[in-house]
Amino acid sequence: MEFKKYSATNLKSTDTKENLPDPTGVLRGFKAIGYSIEEALSDLIDNSIDAKAKNVVIEFGRSDEDLLFIRVIDDGEGIHPDHIDTAMKWGGRSAKDNKSLGRFGLGMKTAAFAIGDSLTVVSKASKKKAIGRRWTAKNIEAGWKQDYLEDSAADDWLKMDYGSISLTKSGTVIQLDNIQEFNIAQGQVASTLDRIHKGLRFHIGVHFHRFLEQNKVNIYITTVNIQSEISTGYEEILPINPMPEISGVKDYPKKFSLDIADGKVDVKAFIWPKKSSSSGYKMNGKAPDFQGFFWYRNNRLIDHGWSKLRTIEPHMNLARAVIDLPPDLDDAFGLQVGKYKVEPPRLFLNNVLSNAKNKDGESLKIWIKDAEELYRTKPPSQPKITGVVPGNGFGNKNKLKIYRELFSNNIETEEVVLCDWSKLDEDQLFEIDIDEFKLTINTGIKKIKNMKKEDRDIISITLFFALKEFFLKGNLNDKDEREISKINTAMIESLKNE
Repeated sequence: MEFKKYSATNLKSTDTKENLPDPTGVLRGFKAIGYSIEEALSDLIDNSIDAKAKNVVIEFGRSDEDLLFIRVIDDGEGIHPDHIDTAMKWGGRSAKDNKSLGRFGLGMKTAAFAIGDSLTVVSKASKKKAIGRRWTAKNIEAGWKQDYLEDSAADDWLKMDYGSISLTKSGTVIQLDNIQEFNIAQGQVASTLDRIHKGLRFHIGVHFHRFLEQNKVNIYITTVNIQSEISTGYEEILPINPMPEISGVKDYPKKFSLDIADGKVDVKAFIWPKKSSSSGYKMNGKAPDFQGFFWYRNNRLIDHGWSKLRTIEPHMNLARAVIDLPPDLDDAFGLQVGKYKVEPPRLFLNNVLSNAKNKDGESLKIWIKDAEELYRTKPPSQPKITGVVPGNGFGNKNKLKIYRELFSNNIETEEVVLCDWSKLDEDQLFEIDIDEFKLTINTGIKKIKNMKKEDRDIISITLFFALKEFFLKGNLNDKDEREISKINTAMIESLKNE
């Protein structure tokens, strides 16, 4: 039997008619993308960096009872009046090129409606008038209607007080309203903000660490109570580099290259030292999840993991590798609209470990082997620590002398614990580092910040008494972590009740 082959595009048609997408279905689709607040705001920061902003502020607006909106404010080049409609168009790309962090012309709109119901953009290019546009879910459902803001209203917005960031010459304010994650229980505003701020500090610190390290942009977080007009101040986000400065294995990092049909992919392989206390290794307490390939595009971290090559395993905790994805391979590597995921082609997955080679002809498999060997290597035996004593940070010289006499009795081998007074997350009174024998106490808590030195000394030595047994352990298990958390909570409650 002979089968005829047809191309569907050659099938005859009787007519062509416009068939616009259903706006309600489109909006539901954006909600289903699964953007987190961190991912959505990162998409907006991409636009700020593309606009050559030196400063970016993420501002949360709240009342006494509710979280109301998010603003992303930057002092970049702004949007030219002739270009704003293209910038607001779904799929409009304006002046994007291969060096831009934006790619599809969908990021700002997708980010906004993935987490909210309204997007307002007010901007001013140098020596041009202020302009503003707004999309709302209601207007989109009414037939893709876009609001044109009055020029005077846009100008007033840009003249508002945004702290140290000035928009008088140029800049942009983006506001997202009706954020779904803001549907919070009564009395939970502060704790919800703490959670969001903590997630943003980590996510942005990691994904934009190259820009922050090179001082190309400063990114801040603040919260403003619109009823009391009180601001929390501008907290600068610090870079978190997931790659080590000091290698755990000699001769690393090593550079490997893989030729594929669409071009060349370079892999820079790193191996972390064992038991590193660096924030870049610990990754907010989730170090085991951060192994394998770290995909960058134009210096912005996009994705990380083993890309289906293997599963996450404890003995590969020390292995991380950088891949700077050439923009012309975006399509081949499945860069998604949100720029938070890469889908490497089968050609890459089948060849990278065996055929990515370094200058000595070694394959990338050597990196896997060396990282696993270091993880499984037992550290040289150390004399067992039988006791700890308080050191610098617990009081003056006279107090430390008394503590030493008190705590050194019947100790064969001792280690000195240092006390550091630094700002931590608001829900933490302290944190301990058993590898570095360090206790850090949170000066970000108002009562701690305003304490007299004598009272601080009492707090520090009280915590030393409560925590000294944990410093004698080589590792902390889940039970230890729970006990430390209970001490943290109890001490914070005690401070509140004073």
